[in-house]
Amino acid sequence: MANNSSFAAIGSGTAPEDPALANTTDRLIVEFRGEVDVAAIGRVVLSCREELRGAPAGALPELIERLARQRLLSTLPTAIPPLP
Repeated sequence: MANNSSFAAIGSGTAPEDPALANTTDRLIVEFRGEVDVAAIGRVVLSCREELRGAPAGALPELIERLARQRLLSTLPTAIPPLP
């Protein structure tokens, strides 16, 4: 369940109002803790919601979470083994 403390750090006007999106945001905050700023996670989720606005409503939470996760993962440095 979403807690208001995670959204307090996101800033006014950027917290998802839909409980499903709030839950998605909370899961991503836990998953990317220490790697991605909480405010950035909130912005990515909202951006993904906007991009997917034409998708079927029932599929939207899962689609948003998958897209947001991919976007967040793409911001992380990849672990490339050093050359011998």
